[in-house]
Amino acid sequence: MERSRCLKSFIRIEYLLRMVLYCTIPVALLSACSSSDDDVFYEARAQMVMSVGAEGGVVEITDTSSAIYGAGVYIPPGALSTEHDISISGRTIPGKLPSGYRSAGACINFEPDGLVFANPVMMYMPYADTNNDGIVDGKAVSETGVGVLYYNEPDRRWDELDLYGIEADRNRAIIESGHFSTYLAFTDVSDSEPYDTGTPPDQTGDEEGTFISGDCYLEDSHYGLCEFYVLTLTRRSSGLLALIDRNATYTASGYPATISEGYDSATFDAGSAFSRVLESGDAALWQWEAEFVKEHTYLMDYQVVDDPLLSTAIPTSTGTRIYCGIEAVDASMVRISWQINADEQIIYHTSPVSNGHMLVIRLRARYR
Repeated sequence: MERSRCLKSFIRIEYLLRMVLYCTIPVALLSACSSSDDDVFYEARAQMVMSVGAEGGVVEITDTSSAIYGAGVYIPPGALSTEHDISISGRTIPGKLPSGYRSAGACINFEPDGLVFANPVMMYMPYADTNNDGIVDGKAVSETGVGVLYYNEPDRRWDELDLYGIEADRNRAIIESGHFSTYLAFTDVSDSEPYDTGTPPDQTGDEEGTFISGDCYLEDSHYGLCEFYVLTLTRRSSGLLALIDRNATYTASGYPATISEGYDSATFDAGSAFSRVLESGDAALWQWEAEFVKEHTYLMDYQVVDDPLLSTAIPTSTGTRIYCGIEAVDASMVRISWQINADEQIIYHTSPVSNGHMLVIRLRARYR
C-alpha cells in the first residue's frame, strides 16, 4: 500500500514538472464521444495538433468539456530526431476487444500512426469515473483494475501493455510505449464486484434536457427500442452464481448480483452496471420491469410456459402461480425477486450446452 502511494505521488510530481518545462495547448471540442455496450462503436472527433522536435514536449487534451479530456503524451528530449506534428484524437474502436474485456474510456488515436521513438514516451489514457468513487462507470470494476490495450494493425488484434501506474485523482491510466498507435483503457469484467460505496454522484441528472420520461436505461438503444439485460442464476462448484449481462450466460463474466439468504432474490448495483442510472443519481427514478425467460429457465419442479395475461408467472403443480419482480431498494441497488427457493430448484450444474438447472430473468428500465 505504501509503495502504491509513493508511486502515485511520484507520477503526479513527475507530471507537474513536465508541465512546467513544456507548454500545453488546449483543444477545441468538435463532437461528443459516446459508447455502446458492445464496446465497438465510439464516436469522438475532439483533436489537437502540436509540433514537437528533438527537445521533446507534452501534448495533452486540456479542455474539460472534451470527450477525451486528459488524453496526453510526454515525449522526452531525444525521443525524436526531427520535428513532427503530434496529433491526439478520439476515434471509433477499430476491432472487437478480447473476450471478457470492456472499454473503460474513449478510444484514443495518437498520430503520426506508427511513429517510432528512440526512447519510450509516457502516455496518459483517461477512463470514466464521473463521481470519483474509485469505480469505473458502468463496469462495477475498481479503477485499480484498469489496464491499457493498443491496436496491432498488421495482425488486426488488441494487445495488452504493461501498466506504468494509475493517476487516480485525474482518472488516467499511464503506460510507456515506443511507438504511436490506437490505445484504449479497458477493464476485465471477470474482476467485477457488487460495489456500493454510498458516494452520491456529482451529476444528479436533474438538469433540464438530461433525461426525459420514457428514456431507456441504456445509452445505445437501437431503433428506439429499449433492450433487455438478463439475470442468469446457475450453480457452480462454489454454489449459486447470479450475473447480469446482455444475454443469458454460462460463463463467469458479467455484473455480479448478491443472492439473498432465502435464495428468493438477488441484488445488484445498477449505478455501477448502467452508466445512465449512475448519471441520474437514483435508481428509483427509473421504472423497472422484469419477466422470466421461458426458453432458458430450467428448474427442478417448475416450468415456464406462455401466458399472454401473466407473462411473468411460473405455474406450479397445484395451479398456484409465482412471479418475478424487480424494485429499486435505494439510490443505487436494485433487487430482482422470484418467490421460490432457487437453492432447492437449481440442483445440477449448468453447462454451455444448456444441460442442468438455471433461472433466467430479463430486465430493463425507463426513466419515469
